[in-house]
Amino acid sequence: MSSSQFQNSIDELSKENFGFNGNEAFYETKQIAFQGDSSWAFNTNGEPCSEMTTCMSALSHSTSFETAECGLREVKRAKRVERNRQSAAASRERKKRYIEQLERRVSILSADNVRLQMELWKQLAVKHENRMLTEENSRLREELHFHQSLLSVKEREGLISTSITFDFN
Repeated sequence: MSSSQFQNSIDELSKENFGFNGNEAFYETKQIAFQGDSSWAFNTNGEPCSEMTTCMSALSHSTSFETAECGLREVKRAKRVERNRQSAAASRERKKRYIEQLERRVSILSADNVRLQMELWKQLAVKHENRMLTEENSRLREELHFHQSLLSVKEREGLISTSITFDFN
């Protein structure tokens, strides 16, 4: 295949696949800067520009094979950028659902925590009341024993005669 035949086949491919003739400059030579784009380069004038801008700038001065190659790179990059956008959107949606799930769980666990704290306070109140009643019971038993011993002393001395005995043990 001669170089003119090769050039013609590249021109046909370019026109079919990319809608332009390889000898045309179908992009304006502009400075394009994408925020967040990490693929920076410098054009022939030494000015900073993105890889896409450098590629587009070269289109007006390149052969149709280089133009087709640059067009392929641009198409691939556009597809990659779109896939990244879709992936980022899906990731944001997953994160949103995950956060909503966590918020529901926090709400449920907070309600459980309040319920358990109330139950704990009730148990502590019952325990405190039980301790107070046990102390009062002990005090009353001691008082009863004191009065029983006092009564038995008075019976021995003959001051009192009783036939009632208490045994709470």
